[in-house]
Amino acid sequence: MSANPQYTTPKLDGHRVALRGRLYPDQHKRAHEAANAHGLSLSDYVGALIDRDNGLPNKLDDPNQGSLPIARAS
Repeated sequence: MSANPQYTTPKLDGHRVALRGRLYPDQHKRAHEAANAHGLSLSDYVGALIDRDNGLPNKLDDPNQGSLPIARAS
C-alpha cells in the first residue's frame, strides 16, 4: 500500500457508499444502543461519529441537521 493512496469513491447505493466491517459483539451492542438513543440508524450514527471526529456538523451534536449536501443536490 502506498504512503499516499488516491481516494476513489466506491459504487454508490443511492447517495451512500456501503460500509462493511466487523465489530466485537459488545461494541455492536453499545453502538446499537447509542444509535437508538439518538434516534439514528446504525449507519447514520457511524457517519455522525466520523463527521464529529473531523470537526464537521453532525446529527449527534445537532439532531435537527438535515441530509448531507450531496444528498440534497440530487
